[in-house]
Amino acid sequence: MLYAMLKYVKDKSIADLYDITYEEFKTILKGNVEIPLIKERHEAIAQISKVVKEKMNGNFYKYIYQVHSDNELFEIIINNFTSFKDEREYKGKIIYLYKLAQLLTSDILRLRERFEKIEVCYSHLSGCADYKIPQTMRALGITEYNEELSNIVDNRIEMDYSSEYEVEIRASMIVVIDYIKNKMENINAIDINDFFFCASKKVKSIVKPYHLCRNQNY
Repeated sequence: MLYAMLKYVKDKSIADLYDITYEEFKTILKGNVEIPLIKERHEAIAQISKVVKEKMNGNFYKYIYQVHSDNELFEIIINNFTSFKDEREYKGKIIYLYKLAQLLTSDILRLRERFEKIEVCYSHLSGCADYKIPQTMRALGITEYNEELSNIVDNRIEMDYSSEYEVEIRASMIVVIDYIKNKMENINAIDINDFFFCASKKVKSIVKPYHLCRNQNY
């Protein structure tokens, strides 16, 4: 999906995609498999492009040029782009996960730090809760699932969006990363997150399936 979109926009900016039609979007991404949630993805691209064009004068980079902290950049992302909203209701409470918003914040700041040689801060980010890192943590014996959840995951039974198990798997991952961070010095949660993501390649021979849940937040 990303490669196809990059080919399409190579002579354009993200702001030029605000009026792309659903049919055009499907044609660009046409391949040998059907892309999940393609309608929702089209709506997300259109909304992001519209905001960049109308509020950011068509240039997201210039809009955030003076921003060097994760807190400020994160707020810009979640307050302007609705597709990055990643919240769940769990036993009467709202759980804030925001995997993609945190990941985008981290990626932007790390790239700017490397190529612009500027000082940035990404110390307030937590784990980026998805499906791959929980799978890795389970393979390493850091987390365990009860019998019911194990049967669901191992038999690749799709979970309902915002089910208690889906929230618990993702939230537990964040708790583990925060626990490790508090036991160490001079390390950020996002670095621990990246360690586990990279470790997934080393444990692929012993991993069990990851949990299945159809949504845009991973």
